Amino acid sequence: MTDLDRPFIFLDNDGVLTDADAHHVAYCRRYGELMAPRFSGTAAAWAEANSAAFHAMMEWYRANTARFTDARFFEALYQVELEAAFAHVGLAPPDWETEGKPLMRRLLFECPREACALLPGAGEAVERLAAEGYRLCMASNAHSLHCEGVLSGCGLRGRFVYAFGPDLVDCATKSPEFYRRACARVGVRPEAAVVVDDSGLALAMAAEAGMKTVLVGDGPGAPDGRIASLGELPELLAEIARRQTR
Repeated sequence: MTDLDRPFIFLDNDGVLTDADAHHVAYCRRYGELMAPRFSGTAAAWAEANSAAFHAMMEWYRANTARFTDARFFEALYQVELEAAFAHVGLAPPDWETEGKPLMRRLLFECPREACALLPGAGEAVERLAAEGYRLCMASNAHSLHCEGVLSGCGLRGRFVYAFGPDLVDCATKSPEFYRRACARVGVRPEAAVVVDDSGLALAMAAEAGMKTVLVGDGPGAPDGRIASLGELPELLAEIARRQTR
């Protein structure tokens, strides 16, 4: 198999590449370390504020997703998070346009960069796939700056062609259109790409776009393949390649 014959692989982040719970703890700790010197208070108080703000942001996310179709969604989403964090520590938030937005964008990259929480075997799987000629992209519901921070902090950024958040292709969240635009961005037909995710819903959207799908875990869905962890992906792809050459 030549490099041009190998499919592009789009990997989800939380639950596939990284441990979401461990990442959240480390992210909040780093948030506190960055915010306390600039805005007063303790690192522990700001870490707690970020955790509370994350949950407020997720409530807003679930309640408001249907209102948006493009990347303006992220402007509103992260403004909610930042203002909730400042409210938690009893401070007025900075003006969103002049200071809040640039601050939030910086935090989106810097916090995950110091919060690497790779799942066992995930880093090794990425290194093996890259060495074998597969082209890797991250495909996450998080902002692309967050994705860049995750990959940079884990020392894997050089193994990925793109770190896709929906903002990078002007969508609100993962959808069939998100996957179509991501494929177009890297110049690959959806039929020549594989999405690896721990969400059956995300994989159903990828399948609607015409992509092959691999489910991590034992959740519901009808993927083209199932693996217990990312560490099993190289062997699964090798087996698929062998079948195609028979």
